[in-house]
Amino acid sequence: MSRLFFCILIILCLQKSFAQGYKIEIKIKGWESKDLTLAYYFEDKQFVVQTQKTDAKGSTVFQGTEKLPGGIYLIILPSRNYFDILLTDNQTFSIKSDTTDITNHIKITGSDENTYFYNYQKELSKLNVKKKKLDAELRIHAANADSSRTITTNLENVDKEIKDAWKDEVKIHPQTFLAKLLKAMNESDDEKTPTGESFYDHIDLSDSKFIRTPILQKIVRMQIAKTVNGEIGTIIKENDRLIEKSMANNKVFEYVLNYLINFYDTFQKCGMNEVFVHLAETYYFSGKVNWVDSAGLSALHKRVKILKANFAGQTAIDLKMETPTGEFVSLLGVDAKYTLLFFWQTGCGHCKEASEKLKKFYEELKKDYSIEVFAVYIKGNKPEWTEHINKNDFDWINVYDPNNATDFREYYNVFSTPILYLIDDKKTIVAKRLGEAPISELLNQLMLQKEKFKR
Repeated sequence: MSRLFFCILIILCLQKSFAQGYKIEIKIKGWESKDLTLAYYFEDKQFVVQTQKTDAKGSTVFQGTEKLPGGIYLIILPSRNYFDILLTDNQTFSIKSDTTDITNHIKITGSDENTYFYNYQKELSKLNVKKKKLDAELRIHAANADSSRTITTNLENVDKEIKDAWKDEVKIHPQTFLAKLLKAMNESDDEKTPTGESFYDHIDLSDSKFIRTPILQKIVRMQIAKTVNGEIGTIIKENDRLIEKSMANNKVFEYVLNYLINFYDTFQKCGMNEVFVHLAETYYFSGKVNWVDSAGLSALHKRVKILKANFAGQTAIDLKMETPTGEFVSLLGVDAKYTLLFFWQTGCGHCKEASEKLKKFYEELKKDYSIEVFAVYIKGNKPEWTEHINKNDFDWINVYDPNNATDFREYYNVFSTPILYLIDDKKTIVAKRLGEAPISELLNQLMLQKEKFKR
């Protein structure tokens, strides 16, 4: 093999290597011999990929042999400024700019996507300058009706130009990631959502580049915010719809499903456990996911089993707990048509409110109706507990389990207080409420139905 051929082969191999990786050359006037950072967006945070020092001419290169996942990235001038770039399939290009006005001085070579991106930003910058000037004029001529009317009309025209700018960009370059971003950020706000469509239907969730933007997290959060206070069936239905759409891309599917199941596992509100269990059984246990190992699935199965134990319609798990006098009492041994299983603690304002309302409810019904309260103090401080019971005259079944020997926290999902379960004479869980307000609502409902508690 000749030396010349060998050298050409090396050059070709290096070119191929960088063609498969990334190489971003940057030169910024006014930023000589200073740090420059390449980072990416993930949710509402930014994460560093590389930090390089520029040379005496303000130049540096970010490079690697493996392509970076696509998305919106940042070039950060620490403690000074930053600007965004788009990373798609082509990750070999150069950027030149000037610290006096980075956006308007920026020049991109080798990346059509970023050229379109900054042409669009420069156009927006011009329109916003025009709008700012008109706003100032309007304040000056506020007292002159004719002038104000003319300026207001001009402002409305500029606003229309700003709206038209993103639409024009989408029409001119419809296949770009930029077009997808502009639609995602503008379309739902600009046009009425057609009947039957959700706010995210115009967003291309088949594109994994959305993971490295702030947009995908906003979509999932909006989905939660729009449904979380609704009926459980509606929450499940709407979540399934979003998840089904995300399944067009496995990475997006993984992000959306993991975000939702983690939220519903930690959000303390009645009914959220049912949503969590649905997600686990429908997607994780059915083999629709490929990112969880056997140990992870085993832990999830255990978690679901525990949560399902306290669902409405399930037989209550027995709790044998100690009373202030040292005796042990069984929850399932309570002889009453209905038992109110109440988890509480001292130092909890909501517990104080809920226990006062529960006490009033109990005292009004206990003489003539078959109902009992099984009140579980979840702390281990016996003197504090007994003092609180005596001070407030809690004349019901008072128990505690200082060492959690009964696993009550797991079986009844006691990770915050107050919590109230309603259990019937067949020892079936009828209802569950978490928090003072929901407990008060349940007690009010039971008061209206008190005849069914007749002895």
